[in-house]
Amino acid sequence: MVAEGVRSDPIRFDEVKDRESATIALGNLSRAEVGEGVRQALLKPIHDAIQSSLRATKADIEERRASRISGYQALKQGVLEDLKKSPFQRLAGTNPEEQRLAVLLEDSRDVVGWVFNHRHGVGYAIPYDWQGHTAHYFPDFVVRAKFGEVFHNFIIEVKGRLDDKDKAKALRGRRWCEILTENDIEPWHYLMLLENDALGRQDITWWQTLAGHAIEELLRHHEGLPLVPLPIAEQGGLQQVLPTVGAEEQFQTALPVYDLAVKAGSWGSDVEPAVVGWARVARRPLEVDMFVAKVVGHSMEPGVPDGAWGLFRSFPANGQPSPTSLDGRRVVARLASRADPETGAYTLKRWKVTKVAAGGEILEVTLRPDNKALQPLLVTPADGDVRVVAEYLETVG
Repeated sequence: MVAEGVRSDPIRFDEVKDRESATIALGNLSRAEVGEGVRQALLKPIHDAIQSSLRATKADIEERRASRISGYQALKQGVLEDLKKSPFQRLAGTNPEEQRLAVLLEDSRDVVGWVFNHRHGVGYAIPYDWQGHTAHYFPDFVVRAKFGEVFHNFIIEVKGRLDDKDKAKALRGRRWCEILTENDIEPWHYLMLLENDALGRQDITWWQTLAGHAIEELLRHHEGLPLVPLPIAEQGGLQQVLPTVGAEEQFQTALPVYDLAVKAGSWGSDVEPAVVGWARVARRPLEVDMFVAKVVGHSMEPGVPDGAWGLFRSFPANGQPSPTSLDGRRVVARLASRADPETGAYTLKRWKVTKVAAGGEILEVTLRPDNKALQPLLVTPADGDVRVVAEYLETVG
């Protein structure tokens, strides 16, 4: 990048060799129009470098087997005896809702194991920031289930009341599971189950009413719910796409809006797609790999209607997640050898691993619409390269 000063020859910011040149360069940088140009030019390479670094560095995951955790003493309250799917013989919960959930986990047809995370027994802790200090959050349950060919893991919190500290724990718990999923071959999910009439949530009761219940149904139900109930002012969702926002808002309170077809088409290239506008999103902490786009087609109805504004997280070309960690997630996939009837060269579907070889090799993936009136797309290694561009996180308008 060059900047013109009083001298006729250009001065490069990266090759300042004398005091006069430095003065001119710094003077140019102090001008708003130059500073904005520099910021725009650096935004993409910095973003790409951060994402590449984050995904190139594997998290240090320590594995503990519940079957090897020693027995422990706990107050005799909320006791549930003769457990079949837990490594412990009994549960001593701290409230009746935890006991209710334990009964449902025992009966769930897809749950294969669970443990109640007693802080003095199991002691599984998630570090999080609270008022400028690192605190430790002990979620209530860790659960393992099997959906078809793939094992799924859950961290579950049960709540009646909900204060700011609980909200901070929930946000960290969700991000913790996202980090685990990025670094594991199996997906991780965070669920906060609320039983609070004033907040309009009876999550355990809802699951309890289902005949032959499965935790996969509970997970799908929560895709359409906010992690924590939103204030009235935020419940209406995205109201307006702004042509631009200030630099201080970008990726802090607002995200870029893209045309989804253009975003998918440019994925993996050095050319960044044109930003249609900016959208303010208040539902969760924002990150530089997130964006907003309008959904086209009826494939994911009723949960994601045609024309809905969706919040997405993009995947870099050199950081594709494992096929099994994507299992069950709503993804934007770019198709190499076929076309989606509604969207053409890309598709928004639910990624489902449907055939795995004895050695763990993925033989078949089905891109499933939630809309039962539409047909799934079957993907095999012979179909060529199907690349996952982004994940659909939630509807924001």
